[in-house]
Amino acid sequence: MSSKNLKHSLPMSNVPAKHGNTKTTIRRIEKKGNITKYVVEKNGLTVLFVRVPKSPTVTTTIVYNVGSRHEQTGETGLAHMLEHMLFKPTTGKGVKWKDLENKGAYLNATTWLDRTLYYFNLPKEYLGDMLAVEADRMRNTLLTEKEFEPERANVLSEYEMYNSRPEMALDWHMVATAFQTHTYHHDTIGFRTDIENYTTASLKSFYDRYYWPNNATLIVAGDIDESELLELTEKHFASLSSGVVHAYAPYAEPLQEGARRVTLMRDTPLRLLNMAFKAPPFLSLDWTALMIGLMYLTSGETSPLYTKLVGQNLATSVEGHLYPTHDPFLAFFQIFTTESADYKQIEAIVWEEIKKATHKPLSKNTLSLLKEELYTTELFSRDGSMNIALQLAEYVAAGDWKEYTTSLKTIEHITSDDVQRALRTYIRVSQVTVGTLEKKEK
Repeated sequence: MSSKNLKHSLPMSNVPAKHGNTKTTIRRIEKKGNITKYVVEKNGLTVLFVRVPKSPTVTTTIVYNVGSRHEQTGETGLAHMLEHMLFKPTTGKGVKWKDLENKGAYLNATTWLDRTLYYFNLPKEYLGDMLAVEADRMRNTLLTEKEFEPERANVLSEYEMYNSRPEMALDWHMVATAFQTHTYHHDTIGFRTDIENYTTASLKSFYDRYYWPNNATLIVAGDIDESELLELTEKHFASLSSGVVHAYAPYAEPLQEGARRVTLMRDTPLRLLNMAFKAPPFLSLDWTALMIGLMYLTSGETSPLYTKLVGQNLATSVEGHLYPTHDPFLAFFQIFTTESADYKQIEAIVWEEIKKATHKPLSKNTLSLLKEELYTTELFSRDGSMNIALQLAEYVAAGDWKEYTTSLKTIEHITSDDVQRALRTYIRVSQVTVGTLEKKEK
C-alpha cells in the first residue's frame, strides 16, 4: 500500500558506513523512517536494517528478485524448485541451516510471482550464523542428480496435492485464461510436464542467472547495533563476487477487450463461482483504494455481497482477494455457492452490487470503519521482527522498499472518490474472467 506522491528523504550516498574507526566495504545509502539502506560495494548486495527496540529475536530475510514472473515457457516452476534445492548440502564449510534448526530457529522459504525469499528467526546472538548460511547457499548449493531427483519427487507430490484441490485448480485455470502473454499466466509451482523435464543443467543455469548478491536484498530486523550488523555482513558477504543477472523481462499483457470464461469439471460436491478482474500493481494508490472497495463489497455479515448471497442461502461464503504484485495482476471474488444456486443468478447479483457501489459514494462512517480495519490489519502485519522483515520483503519484491514507510499514511488519505474511481476503472465487464466449478460427467 503506497502513494508515489509522498515525500522521500534525501539519499546519503556519500556517507560511508563505519564500525569503530574503520571504514567498511559497505556504503550507507539512505534512511527512510526507521529503515536504513546499505550496499556492499564490491558485489552490489542491498542491505535493509530495521531496528526493532526490545525485540527478543532478530530476523534475517534474503529476497531474490526471481519468481515465476521470470520464467519462460518450458522452465515454469524453476524458481520454486531452486527454493527446495537451497535446503540441500553446499560445498561451503561452517554452519548450516540444520544447525540453526537444531538451535530452535523458526525458518522457512517461499516462492511467489515476483520473488523468492528465505528467512531465519533466532535470538540476536545467532545473527552471524544466519548470515553465514545465506552467504554460503547463495553461491555454493550442490545441484547434483543425487540431491535433485528426490526433491523433484517431492515437488511433484506437492503439485498433485494442490491440483487435487478444485478451488486451487480453478484459480490456476483462471489466471492462465486472464493472461495471454505476461508470465503471471502460470502458477509458481509450474506445469507438471516442465517439472518432469527439469535437468540439473537447467537448474544450474537458472541458479547462475539469478542467485547473485547484486540480485538480492538482505533484510535484518531486530534490536542490534548498526556496527555489529555491518561487521557481520562484511565478514560473510563482502568476499562474494557480483554476477551478470540475465533477468527475463515479461511481455506486456495486451488490453483485455471482453469477458473471458473457464469451466473446471471435477468429481466434487463443491460449487464455486470466481470472478477475477485485471488489477493495479501493489505500489499504486489505486491498489489501496481497490482493496477498500473489495472489503466494502465482501467483508463482514453486513457487506452487500454477503447479505445478498449468504444471507439469502445462495452461497456459503463470499470473499474478496487482492495481491501485492510488481505488475498488474488480478482482484478476485470467490463465492462458494449452495447446491441448488444458479451461477447466472449469482453473477447477476454481483454485477448489480458492483454497479451500486460505483454510483453511490460510501458514507463517511462506512469509509472510516473500512480504513480502520485495513489500518489495523497492516499494523498487526508489522508486529515483531519477523513480521516486519517478511512484510518489508513484499515491498522490495514489488519494486520500492520505501513505500513500506508511507503505506499507513496512504490508507488515511483514501477518499470515497478514490474507492469509486478504482471500482469503475478495474471492476468492469471488459476486464473480467469468470471461472466456475462443475460436476464431472460420469
